[in-house]
Amino acid sequence: TILSWNDSPPSFLEDDDEAIAQHLQQDFPSFGAPALESVAQLRQQRPSKATTVRANRYHDLEGRALLLGDAAHSTGGTLGQGANSALTDAVVLDKLLQATAPEKSVVQDVGEEFSKLRQPEGLALWKLLQLPPKGLWALPYTAAQFAAGLLSRAVPM
Repeated sequence: TILSWNDSPPSFLEDDDEAIAQHLQQDFPSFGAPALESVAQLRQQRPSKATTVRANRYHDLEGRALLLGDAAHSTGGTLGQGANSALTDAVVLDKLLQATAPEKSVVQDVGEEFSKLRQPEGLALWKLLQLPPKGLWALPYTAAQFAAGLLSRAVPM
């Protein structure tokens, strides 16, 4: 799989299969030389675009749904934390459900507490992906991050 951070595939994919194989072997020596058949298949694939998800809360205010895993906090696969975060969501939800009386509604009675516990973790993962710009754009970026932090505390979940 090729992950692209823009809409264009990497330029080395324009080379012939043997040059691509050499390029991959040079950049990823522990994998060894790829078979030319694999390189041809790789060239036919469209690059995947890494996307992220950031949610202010992980529950529906009307008590109809909960978001867990990538639905709540996708990091685009670049941090290697997706499965770990999803499993942690499941463990936290399980503990909340065990502490809730059986006649209670799962989403209505557990959703708000689940969001309070898990949303800060999802936001922390998302922030890991946010690289500050350099140069003149650093000041507006820092101001925007500060404002976003203030707003996130002012807007109720």
